[in-house]
Amino acid sequence: MGVFVLCTTEAHKIPATIASRCQSFSFRSVDFEEIMARMAWICGQEGIEADSEALAVLAQAGEGSVRDSLSALDQAIACCGAKLGAAEVRELLGAFSLESLEKISQALAGGDSRAMLEVVDELERNGRNLQHFSRELARYFRNLLVARIAGAETRLVAASAAQRQRMAEIAAGFSEEDLTRYCNSRSTFSATCNSRCSRGSIWKSAWFAWCRRASCCRLKKPWRPWVGRLRSRPGPRRRQSPNRPRRGGRAPPFRAG
Repeated sequence: MGVFVLCTTEAHKIPATIASRCQSFSFRSVDFEEIMARMAWICGQEGIEADSEALAVLAQAGEGSVRDSLSALDQAIACCGAKLGAAEVRELLGAFSLESLEKISQALAGGDSRAMLEVVDELERNGRNLQHFSRELARYFRNLLVARIAGAETRLVAASAAQRQRMAEIAAGFSEEDLTRYCNSRSTFSATCNSRCSRGSIWKSAWFAWCRRASCCRLKKPWRPWVGRLRSRPGPRRRQSPNRPRRGGRAPPFRAG
């Protein structure tokens, strides 16, 4: 007796005559904590010393896949040896450090365009892809927004406990509106810079404009309640013209001088 296995991500397109004769099994991504616990157990069995941040970087690289996370773990062991550090693992996988992402958030909080351009210039000098850094920054601000809403103990942020606590502390300096606006504006200016412009002054100009736009929005925010109050105040009464008909009445007769 043969068994036919069909794997698809569009189960709704399977005809009912076929779906009624099949057993359906829905697969899901493995939780971030479970992947970290599995890799910690493997490192303990193999005598590999790895801290929680290094395991978190490896689990993030897998994006919910145990096989991809274990492949990254094998690559890290082959390159770094019996001791895995977060900085070495990030350098190996091409991931960006949290320090550079935190510098961007601090520059936005203080409206410091110079600090932001220095971070971008340092990444460019080290041969990093600014377009990839822009995508990582979007994910970082998304995690800040989630940490700002749900707190440091949330499971919606794929990071270690120390990283979630740090993100919650940084997110406390922003409002939910600010973080949402940063995510939206980052997506807008990133779409204007294609892969050909990933290195050069166009990216730096776009980052500078993003920082200035974000700082201007933060300055204008305290005036919003006053604008609402001014709009709700009744305006001055207009003087009724003698020849203008009143509402619901007739115009006065014309009198020649």
